[in-house]
Amino acid sequence: MDTEYNILPPKYPNIYSSTLNRWVDEDYYTIYHEEAEKNEKKVDKHHKRQYDDDALLVIITKFFTTGEDYTIIGIEFGNIGKDVFIYNIEIMGYLNGLPDFDRNDKRARAITDNEITYLYQDYERFFGGYQDKMTSIKDMVMDISTTQWYENPDLEWF
Repeated sequence: MDTEYNILPPKYPNIYSSTLNRWVDEDYYTIYHEEAEKNEKKVDKHHKRQYDDDALLVIITKFFTTGEDYTIIGIEFGNIGKDVFIYNIEIMGYLNGLPDFDRNDKRARAITDNEITYLYQDYERFFGGYQDKMTSIKDMVMDISTTQWYENPDLEWF
């Protein structure tokens, strides 16, 4: 995704530190964290988009709507070791209803045929349904990152 459209807020806690077992921002991760020196190398990899694995989580929300009922949001994230980096949150489009992937309706195709989606293969693209809290989105990111996504009833790969 083009960072020009990244709506990830500055100073947002977008890095999950497996050592701290919580989300922190980049400054905390590289300056105040007990493993700051080691983490600087991970952040360097993060800036170069050199992840061990990466994935796309697509959600539907009421945030950022412009006359349509729902906004399609793509969240890109990657793992470096056991730490997780959310590196892009982007508006992928708008829908006037919820998608039905089983019927492959036009709303589902608005997601599956999106140019962002084409950057990812099977088991790298996940749909998280309607979400309105960042906490539940981060929980989904962690479920995918730890390969526990199949235990989350709200997640499906496409």
